[in-house]
Amino acid sequence: AAAVAEKLGMVMALENVWGMVCNDFFTAQYLIKRYNSPAFGINYDPSHDMLAGNNDMEFNVRQWGKKDIKHIHMKDAAGIQKRGYVLFPQLGAGLVDWAGFRRGIDTIGYDGVFSVEYEAGQYMSTYINNDWVRAAEESYHALEVILGK
Repeated sequence: AAAVAEKLGMVMALENVWGMVCNDFFTAQYLIKRYNSPAFGINYDPSHDMLAGNNDMEFNVRQWGKKDIKHIHMKDAAGIQKRGYVLFPQLGAGLVDWAGFRRGIDTIGYDGVFSVEYEAGQYMSTYINNDWVRAAEESYHALEVILGK
């Protein structure tokens, strides 16, 4: 698939997710390095590594490097990789080491795409009355704080 993507000028990005074969930094990195293709990289989601116990976000980002990170999901998390023990709160309210993450992206010079992945459903329904505009505004503000913009 990587060779086909290269030929077509496309880019593929894998996201490591608990419960899947590539469920953390180490398993995802092994697969991506195995193909060593500019058309195949990571959709990096720091919340997934935090849940897997890989909490050194600066290390994770630096190990991936600018070449392998194709996209970044901005999402926070608390808990462990076990059904019922995972929480994805609004951005900035979980346990992801955002300062380390920021040092990592600054070090590698990442200038690609960031997207907020909002999964704070309980907060959304309980505290902000399912107001998507407010959720977007709060997420944008958290993004500004995290990225220092």
